[in-house]
Formats: sequence, structure tokens, C-alpha cells
Amino acid sequence: MRRARPVLVLAAVAFAAGAIIGARHSAPPGYALADQFVTAWTRREYTSMYSDIAASSRRSTSVSEFASDYQQALTAATVTRLKILGRARAARGGGVTVPVRVDTRLFGVLSLAFTLQIDERPGVGTGPRIMWSRSLTFPGLRPGERLSRSTSLPRRAPLLARD
Repeated sequence: MRRARPVLVLAAVAFAAGAIIGARHSAPPGYALADQFVTAWTRREYTSMYSDIAASSRRSTSVSEFASDYQQALTAATVTRLKILGRARAARGGGVTVPVRVDTRLFGVLSLAFTLQIDERPGVGTGPRIMWSRSLTFPGLRPGERLSRSTSLPRRAPLLARD
């Protein structure tokens, strides 16, 4: 017991120090915003998502256009289910990435990531906002890309029987 007591005290001090340091370290506000935005996307809550984008993006896109763009992307991808796979983390080239899983009827299960650019200084009292573009309507799209799907059927074969 005499030998164990100093080890237990040392372990308690190390635990307390780790807890204090860990409590002071929190994720940047942009990470929480990215998690909130993608969570709203999985629930198809487009008005909530719209409120998270920067004012400059809201001036160029109405809430109905915003919602329509997201619905068209989900329809084109034949999405059946959306799920977040992890927390927001730093992305290459700045920004924040959130991994998601997209189940589709035609393309199977896709493991993708939303990469969002965060404006940390949008205005007085508004907090961080997402720099939105139409390439954010579906995860994995690069700037300037839009999701589309085209279906082509083969030429109809000749009918060889009456019944």
C-alpha cells in the first residue's frame, strides 16, 4: 500500500491536469457551425441551413432557390438515406470538412465529405457563417461543379410475337 499510494496520487494529479487542459481546449466556432449545417442537411431542414450561410450568399440566392437546389441534387443522386459519420475537422486549404454517408438507389452507399469554407468575420454580433455556393448542394463536389444525372435507354428491339 505504501508503494501504491504515490502512484495513485501521481495518477490523480495527471488526470486532473488533463481534465483542466482539455476543458480549456474547444473546437473553433466554425466547426460547430459546420456540424450544425450538415446535421440540418441530413434532416432536410433547408431554412435552418439557409440561416447559416453568409449574407452575401443570401443576397444572390432566395430561400426557395436554395431549397430547390438541394432537393434537385438529392433527387439526381437517388438518395434514400443520409448520415453523418464524424465530427467536423480541419480541411486541406483551410475550411472545415464533415464526413457523411449517402445511401442511394442507383449508386449504392457513398462515403463522402462536405468541405465548407467558413467566414469567421461576417459582421458585428452574427458569428461565423458559411461561404455558400451551388457546389455545396451535394458532398464531394468541387467548386463550380453541380450534380446531374442523365439516363439513356437502348433502341427498342423488334417485337417477334403477337402475344
